[in-house]
This record gives sequence, C-alpha cells and structure tokens, in this order.
Amino acid sequence: MKRAGAPPADDLPEVSGPGPRGSAAPLVELGLGAGWLVGLGAAVQLLDQILGAANLGAAILGALLVDLAAGRAGVRWDREDVGIDARKGAARRVAAGAAVALGAGGLVLALAAALRWFHAEDGARPSAALAFALARAAAVSVRDEMLFRGIPLAAAARAGVPAPIARGFAALVSGAAIVMVPGVSAAAVALAVGSGWLFATLWQRDGGAWAAVGAHAAWLLLIGSLLHGGLFDVDWTTGNLALGASSAGAPAWLAAAVLVVAAIAVNRLPWPGRRPHQ
Repeated sequence: MKRAGAPPADDLPEVSGPGPRGSAAPLVELGLGAGWLVGLGAAVQLLDQILGAANLGAAILGALLVDLAAGRAGVRWDREDVGIDARKGAARRVAAGAAVALGAGGLVLALAAALRWFHAEDGARPSAALAFALARAAAVSVRDEMLFRGIPLAAAARAGVPAPIARGFAALVSGAAIVMVPGVSAAAVALAVGSGWLFATLWQRDGGAWAAVGAHAAWLLLIGSLLHGGLFDVDWTTGNLALGASSAGAPAWLAAAVLVVAAIAVNRLPWPGRRPHQ
C-alpha cells in the first residue's frame, strides 16, 4: 500500500486494512507501525549520543536514515490520490505549512508580550549561523515528521483508524517522545502534544509530508534560533518557551492551546491545491 499518513479530511472514506474491522489485521498493522517507531527512535537516540544532539551531521544522517526506513514502512511524501503535482507544488505546500506555524507562533508571542511574560532585546545580526540553524531545522523536521507522524499515521490508515483518532494517536506519540526526559514539565509535554496535533493535521489536510515539514522547520527556527540570539534575545520572566523539554509554565501551555486551535482551523479552512471533496 503506497499511501502516506491518514486520509486528509474527516469526511473521506476510511482506509481499511487488509482484513475486516475487528480482525487481527488492523492490530498487526498497528503493531508493525509501533515496531518501526520504537526501532527507529532508538537508532536516532544512539546516533545523537555518538555525534551529539546539536550536531548538523547527526541531524542530516538521522533524516536520511529515518526517511529511508519510513519508506520501507510504507510512508510516502505524497498520497497517490490527492490530485497534486508534487514536483510543481512542493515549494508552495512547504511555504503554506511554514506560514501556519509562523502565524501561530506570532500569535503566541503577541499574547505573551501583552501579558509581559518576557523581555526582548535585539540579537546578533543575521550571519552564517542562521543558515546553519535553518539547515538543521530542515533536517530535524524531516527526521521527526517521518518518525513521529508519518509512521503512526500510515499504520493507522492501513488499520482503518478514523482520521481524528489517528491525529490524536500521532499527537500522543509526540508527547511520549519527551515524557521520560528527566525534569520535563507537564507544560512541555502538552506543547509537544499540541504541536504534534498540528503537524499530524497538516499531514492529513495536505495529503503528504510537505506542509508538515515546512511547519515543523519554521516552528523550530522561530522558537529556537530566532528567539534566542538569531534575531532577538528573549528573556522569559514567566515560564519558558523553548524547544523540547526546556519549555515550562504558562507560555508553553499557551502555545499548546494556540497550536491546537490552529490545527482545528487548518482542518476546516480551504487548503492550497486541494479540491473541496478532498
């Protein structure tokens, strides 16, 4: 079966597995997906430990490894029935996803500024370091989208899991990825779940990985490099909004809520390149 992710809209027919609902086949598909997810997650962790989690080479190698393995697990960058020319529309779809993430992030920062949760100063002038950050964000977004959204959504689609449940499953996988990190806060886990929900929705709505990768990369770049010296130097006085397990407090809860609202909007509003019935 050569489909990526789950059906792009909730009103589409469910993708049925090789056997009838309630048979062992859907459980087999979910079990295989879980096996791929756990095995690749362990390989990525090992690679990060060997080369360093912040290493650009580790991110690129991880992206290549996960993309190749996810392809073997049945994940594709595009569904075959979405009616989109991937070569012509990929850049537009990446940009659309990035716009969603930047819009949500901008709203979070505007609300946090109004509530005086942080102080901001001008950061360093844009330099080669920003290009390095962009390259790493792109690599990490490909790696994590294929691993934490692509594989769970593809397995759920083959098992006949309805689209909303598949989104929730992928979002919980995102939270589970950091829940065992020492010292992680509940707000950080909620933010991981909220962002995972948005990215999974983009997979389904866009019919492939392009928009989700664009959104993920934009979110990483904004919350990571741009707010921490890339363009601004943000000092949070209430909680913290950062990447991964470093988030805490009210800003992380706010960001999680905004991302979930953005996911709901994405699922209801027209999407570039999609016909209404898709």
